[in-house]
Amino acid sequence: MFINSHPSIGGAMKLPQNAINIAGYHIQDKVKPLPKNLQTIMDKAKNGVIYFSLGSNMKSDGMSEEMKQSLIKMFSKLDQTVIWKFESDTEISAPNVHFVKWAPQPSILAHPNLKVFITHGGQLSTTEAVHFGVPLVGIPIMADQHVNMGSVERKGFGIKVTLAEDMADELNAAIRQVLSDETFKAKAKEVSAIFHDRPMKPGPALAYWVEHVSRFLVFDLNCLSNTVFIMVLTLYKMDASPPVRAVYMVIEALNIPDVNYVELNLLEDEHLKEDFLKLNPQHTIPHLTDGDFNIWDSHAIITYLVNKFNRGSSFYPMDPEKRARIDLMLHFDSGILYPALRTNDEPVFFGKATSFTPEGLAKIESAYDFTEKFLNGVQWLAGDEPTLADISCVANISTLNELLPIDENVYPNVVAWLKRCSELDYYKKGNEPGLLEFRKLLKLFLARKF
Repeated sequence: MFINSHPSIGGAMKLPQNAINIAGYHIQDKVKPLPKNLQTIMDKAKNGVIYFSLGSNMKSDGMSEEMKQSLIKMFSKLDQTVIWKFESDTEISAPNVHFVKWAPQPSILAHPNLKVFITHGGQLSTTEAVHFGVPLVGIPIMADQHVNMGSVERKGFGIKVTLAEDMADELNAAIRQVLSDETFKAKAKEVSAIFHDRPMKPGPALAYWVEHVSRFLVFDLNCLSNTVFIMVLTLYKMDASPPVRAVYMVIEALNIPDVNYVELNLLEDEHLKEDFLKLNPQHTIPHLTDGDFNIWDSHAIITYLVNKFNRGSSFYPMDPEKRARIDLMLHFDSGILYPALRTNDEPVFFGKATSFTPEGLAKIESAYDFTEKFLNGVQWLAGDEPTLADISCVANISTLNELLPIDENVYPNVVAWLKRCSELDYYKKGNEPGLLEFRKLLKLFLARKF
């Protein structure tokens, strides 16, 4: 079984003996020379080159005129030369921007003058960037691209930008941050070094194993390790979702390995597809698959994970009174906090609302009032240390804070608790990236014109 991945790109996974990582097999050892025009452009770019290509799924000539104009205006203000893969002739122009209908991507990425690759985050493009040690700014559009760019961000050699008509400002900020902060380049080189440090290059490895299997066609399945049949957890998710982020935080807190993530974009109705409905008739996320076992609802998932991977831990202790206090807060989360959020954000994301109603905001204030009282004289919601109650509630309250900022003068306990939560490592890894994604989406949807 050949897998087009490598731990340096997608993280380490528990794999059977017959699984071989071959990421990079398609990249030739000797890169083809650039066409003369591109060679001259890249050689003469005294401040370096930015390469912009969104692959084949989203063609640049299919962008709206407003988006193209805003991007060319933004690119024109950069000191770098920009090579933009643009599939047809165009009238937009800027002195430092060069359009190419076809781009020899590996040859461009291999040029020492390349500074940043703006990509859709597809598997092959991400692999090529890692191969050549190039920092990324990613604009994921669909499927694995979101997962790939999430991995790039976590590993520190790129930044993810939300695709939107008005993304030029955010894209500009990301480009300038990657250009000015040397750690992105250093991380790209470090990940590239790990990628290349293998016993055998991926191309020869692929050829070797194909020939090996063809030579020894009769293979005793009894020789296979039992790890062939080990199933990894699969989490169906959308990063911006607060319940998904609660599960993320528990996965980080318990250091659970080998989780396979499947992106479902609710805004595109991907949760209503037949394959997912067979797993989850309620078509909700998060959804966890563990072998043949399927479970949904974030509270059910996080308690299941603790019981399976760290039974009796302080996150969900065995003591009946302590556990009951946590369960009480989980019910508060599902009965008060989450409905307050859905009352306000559902008309925005799934309707045409561009503002919140007084009635909706009153529900948020009521949720803050309850939480303020629960935190009187205590540091955490259900005990002397963080528990699943805090993890689950903070995913929603940090999101409500995006809709109605928490007034420190009115809710000092909530503000102090939120600050304590934000300092936890698993909050930073499990909640912050998705919260940022929610913030971007909310801003985008509230700015719509009908």
